[in-house]
Amino acid sequence: MKNENYLIATIFFILGIIGGLLYPIFPTKPTKKYPIKVSCYWETNQTSSYPTMDADSVKGDTIYKDGLGIVNKNIKNVSFK
Repeated sequence: MKNENYLIATIFFILGIIGGLLYPIFPTKPTKKYPIKVSCYWETNQTSSYPTMDADSVKGDTIYKDGLGIVNKNIKNVSFK
């Protein structure tokens, strides 16, 4: 019984090593690069901040990212990367 447990553990250990070595070979999903960086102005509780976000496009007061429109009336700066 003990020898069977060691054999099963050894097989899984070897399979884990092989899987770890083959993992970088599998294709990974590429990260999307957004062409526009949008700076906004926020003021809450007497503190202000200028967060930035990446976007596909901007039209008027709407920021488009991945097909979704985000309405933001506090856009301060739009820059192209």
